[in-house]
Amino acid sequence: MNQIQTGQLIRQLRLARRMTQRTLAERIGVTDKAVSKWERGCGVPDVETLPILADVLQADVKALLSGSLDEAKSASGNLRRVCFFVCPVCGNVIAVRDDGRHLLLRAQGTAFEAAAAFGSRTAHRRA
Repeated sequence: MNQIQTGQLIRQLRLARRMTQRTLAERIGVTDKAVSKWERGCGVPDVETLPILADVLQADVKALLSGSLDEAKSASGNLRRVCFFVCPVCGNVIAVRDDGRHLLLRAQGTAFEAAAAFGSRTAHRRA
């Protein structure tokens, strides 16, 4: 855990909810000096305070400890950039990336089989 990153995230989330340090402190049962200390990276909330703090800031305890809201990032790809559609005519599952490239996925038992490589503009075919 990086105290500075955790503090920056607490501050970011607090300001996004338009709360003062005093307001946050009152809601979680600590002093405003404690909140200031966390935000400056001079300390971290104790284990008993973390779940309450996460609830008030509408964040996950893991995110607070890591100092980052983007824990779902992957080095190999990002599913948040893909939309899936099911063709009502043929039942094909089509994945479309945010750059417009397509991938046709066809149901085969319990698994999906890639039927066309990304980059194919004619990925939608009747199976």
